[in-house]
Amino acid sequence: MGLFGFGKNKKKDEIEKEVIKGENTNLSDKKVSIKVLGEGCEKCDKVNDNVKEAVEILNLDADIEKIEDLIEIVTYGVMSTPGIVINEKVVSVGKILKTDEIVELLKKNI
Repeated sequence: MGLFGFGKNKKKDEIEKEVIKGENTNLSDKKVSIKVLGEGCEKCDKVNDNVKEAVEILNLDADIEKIEDLIEIVTYGVMSTPGIVINEKVVSVGKILKTDEIVELLKKNI
């Protein structure tokens, strides 16, 4: 909801404009492995959807895998879900990141 427009999620086209605006990124040339760690709860599903949207915005060649096995999640050292792993590096734990936040994470970690 958000009072006076604060706290609202940015729309996909707004994020795309920000990404394109003045930036020449070669992210689309790299193959990326992304794992969303979570046991299948609503929060983890939302993060998974946001990851897919961020990948689409950046036009990345990415393999997105959702890991729901608790033992496999713990092998990453993650004790609080949802978690995001980019190229085998844990970059987020226990947060429901918005699409624009995931876009920034991807740009920093690729």
